[in-house]
Amino acid sequence: KSFVVKVPRVVRENVAGLVNDIVEANVRVLSIPGYERIVAASPEGVIVSEQIVGSDLADISPEDLSCITDDQIDNYVQAIIEGHAHGISIDPKPASVMYDPEKGFTIVDYSRFDNTTDEYKASPTVALSWGVEPFVYGGLGDGDRGEVIRDSSRISEIAKMKLPIIEKYIKAVKSLHKLGPSIPQKLAEKGESEATGIELYNEIDSVIKEAGF
Repeated sequence: KSFVVKVPRVVRENVAGLVNDIVEANVRVLSIPGYERIVAASPEGVIVSEQIVGSDLADISPEDLSCITDDQIDNYVQAIIEGHAHGISIDPKPASVMYDPEKGFTIVDYSRFDNTTDEYKASPTVALSWGVEPFVYGGLGDGDRGEVIRDSSRISEIAKMKLPIIEKYIKAVKSLHKLGPSIPQKLAEKGESEATGIELYNEIDSVIKEAGF
């Protein structure tokens, strides 16, 4: 196996506490496929983890988008459901998820929560809605939620490709979780839209809301 060493760029006051939270979260998902594995950590913030192949969803290419399979989406949704059952929530940004056409998805940014004190994160619906956000905002190369649009033709292309992927996600939620929403017919109809990239993203947002997230 290959490993990656992460060294903090900025020294924070409670770095030992932050490292402890990261390690505790990692312990909760050791038995769950689809999460990054930490193998060592120091109180100074140096973390060693298993190397993950692929790229994060912020920089995912149209070619890789076209490789995403139903089984890979099912495994990703299952990882979110199982992680949530162990008190784990994903950070809902594209850089939180890595994708490799052969290995599928790996969640690399996640944290623990307490079911007894955090009612918001304790909701399965919240966990599943956060899980779809990396797909909605990914592929823009800004590492976050896609507020910066650099190439309108590229964003339009990627947005159109995302619609069937998000449909797969909602279908997986419906089949794997009893609280999963039904698949709105409007989602399939949007696949042939000639709208601009920005309009497509607005449509995606509305579809997600209609699905019950």
